[in-house]
Amino acid sequence: MKKLLVIETDGISEIKKECELLGWHPIFVKTHNYTDWLPLENLNEEFDIRSVGNLSYFEIIKIALEENVSGILPISLLEPEGVRDSLVKDYIVNHKIPVNIVANSPATMESTFDKWLMKFILSHFNIPVTPGKPINNLEDIHDIVKEYSFPIIIKERKSYTGMGVRIINGKEELVRYVTKNIKKGLFAEPFLSGSEISMEVIAWNNEVFFQPLVYKGETRLNIIEHPAYRPRISPYKSGSAIESKIITIVSEAVKHLQLKGAAEFEFLIINGEPIIMEINPRISGVTRLCNAAGGADVYKELTHICINNATRKDLVTKEHKYAIQFPLNILPEGDLLEKLQQNPHISYIKPITWMPILPIRSSIIMSYNSIDELFQGIKSLENFTDPRYITEALKSFDYF
Repeated sequence: MKKLLVIETDGISEIKKECELLGWHPIFVKTHNYTDWLPLENLNEEFDIRSVGNLSYFEIIKIALEENVSGILPISLLEPEGVRDSLVKDYIVNHKIPVNIVANSPATMESTFDKWLMKFILSHFNIPVTPGKPINNLEDIHDIVKEYSFPIIIKERKSYTGMGVRIINGKEELVRYVTKNIKKGLFAEPFLSGSEISMEVIAWNNEVFFQPLVYKGETRLNIIEHPAYRPRISPYKSGSAIESKIITIVSEAVKHLQLKGAAEFEFLIINGEPIIMEINPRISGVTRLCNAAGGADVYKELTHICINNATRKDLVTKEHKYAIQFPLNILPEGDLLEKLQQNPHISYIKPITWMPILPIRSSIIMSYNSIDELFQGIKSLENFTDPRYITEALKSFDYF
């Protein structure tokens, strides 16, 4: 039986089912970065899981060769691991090792991980991106203040999951912050008002499959309330002119960046026009929400691609539903967890351990056949969340 080496354990149940269907054996390698994923996965069956601490690209290659695997599927949620996985791919390609791997090249990872470089490349091909300026020295501050009005957003060029982002309200504050953090590699953006939207895609062999759009709320100056920690809905404006425009933009970006596998495109909609803010070249926080709304199961599709070196003729999608990802101020345990897991409308419960500032401990994904049913589902959670999230979720219904 052929073996598939899966890096990390998110989507473990779906990946195993697809492997069994295709007659392969999955080996899961779990690092310390994803310690909170496994407890709420469906682990009522046996899995071949190898736990490690840190995992370098050389160690992945070593495991792959020792186990004589025929495929490698990285399921990493952080860009540094994506860079590592690209080096694995580079090694396999350069040494002509007969192993399929679903990963981006080192050049693609560099041009998406570096947020300012991504803007520069896409702008060259006339693909719309939010404006931004690199900060290489203190002299660059003069041009930034001259062109952008405060407040200004300062980001680290290589950051992820909302880290390394700062709202700056005046020139003196900007000078202090840049002086202290210049070595981190910074760039500046103007604050823009608009709707934050995501589109996830699966790209392989010049084919691109588009998932339902996700609405993540309106831009706000409270940078702590990252879109990952507020209500998100899908599908957003299915079949609309906005969706058509986004598909066109994403298709061009995928081609020029040569993206492979799953990727999330983050857009800002201003006056009806979509503009790319960031690209996450990996599975993301919207992956399961898109599936709940009727999109493809990305974990199964990536497994199929890795094993067959091709997408399915017809990707397997679910019935169209109204779906929401919703923050809770508790981590469900015991009887409550069991009750939620038995609810047919709840497809996933995810612990959130990295946001101590906000009273959020988990998020839940629910989907229903009608907006009225979804409304009742949200109301049933009012004892387990902040009232403002209930209010914000109900306001977002206008964007279905």
